[in-house]
Amino acid sequence: MAWVQGLVIATAGLGMINLMVFAIYAHDKRRAQSAGRRVSERRLLWLAALGGGIGAKSAQHRLRHKTRKQPFARRLNRIVAGQAVFVAVLGAVLIWSEPTRRAIEMAAQGLAEAVTLSAGALWQGAP
Repeated sequence: MAWVQGLVIATAGLGMINLMVFAIYAHDKRRAQSAGRRVSERRLLWLAALGGGIGAKSAQHRLRHKTRKQPFARRLNRIVAGQAVFVAVLGAVLIWSEPTRRAIEMAAQGLAEAVTLSAGALWQGAP
């Protein structure tokens, strides 16, 4: 089950990337309010495209940042939609792969055996 370990590591890595992107968007929002040096839109979009789409959309929504900039908002929406399609396709491939099917079958078989044993124990203890 090495692929499960890889999936956990990849998920943790993406979580960290998204937290970092959220923090960068928050930093840019603070700079916008204080008229400081800003993070370029190009860099913000690249950060979203490199795996930080959820963090970028979350920051955009929660901080009300870059919501009126239509070219930016449309591009960010396209990036996030593309990432969602990628995750859906990857998930479908993983679910229908042979090792995953075997793991699901083994888990289902184990669950069925546990239910059978539990039911047998309950049956024997019934008056």
